[in-house]
Amino acid sequence: MRRSRAVTVPSVLVLSILFAAALLSHGCGGSSVKLGPKPAIHSGQAVDQSQSVDEMRAWLESLSGEDAKKLEETGRVTFPYQDLKRSDPAHSQIVDRYVKTLAASLAEGMRAQGMQAPHFDVQRVSFIREAPGAYQLEIRWAPNGGTKVALSDPL
Repeated sequence: MRRSRAVTVPSVLVLSILFAAALLSHGCGGSSVKLGPKPAIHSGQAVDQSQSVDEMRAWLESLSGEDAKKLEETGRVTFPYQDLKRSDPAHSQIVDRYVKTLAASLAEGMRAQGMQAPHFDVQRVSFIREAPGAYQLEIRWAPNGGTKVALSDPL
């Protein structure tokens, strides 16, 4: 009697799991953000500032497929800050720490000149693609201020 080489249920299940894992690990065909090297300007920074940039880079690399696609197509993806605080507190804390460090640094210089320390009311956060592999994080605050943090050099 000849044995059938039919695929068994357990092997179909294993193949399905492997296929699903492959799709998840490759973003289901969606676009992914490919960063260039960390800019040299960050090499002389304090450890906490350099760590903030590393966290921002990791956040950028972990964008959802939809956000990454929008960034690649339009050059910008923006998150209203209040929405970010509610939906993604871990990433909003990265922004909070960076802004707090920036404010402390500016306040020190301003107080020395007899000026009032600044207060930053963050309104929105955007990732910006400047060139292939070159990205910035832009933090905008009210009324018309903001800063950009270089995250990567071009590929």
